[in-house]
Amino acid sequence: MGNASSMLTQYDIEEVQEHCSYLFSQQEIVSLYERFCQLDRSAKGFVSEDEFLSIPEFSTNPLSK
Repeated sequence: MGNASSMLTQYDIEEVQEHCSYLFSQQEIVSLYERFCQLDRSAKGFVSEDEFLSIPEFSTNPLSK
């Protein structure tokens, strides 16, 4: 798997910061994006139910379904 942060440009990071009223640092945005890429195994741009339930904390939660 490639480096997920290499898919984010500086422009992308700054745009996210602007939309979030600068609540997140650049490193936090990169970290969140890398985690998203780990969860989006199918690379569809979203986390499917199966991918979401692969997180142990959510798969054992009785309210997850």
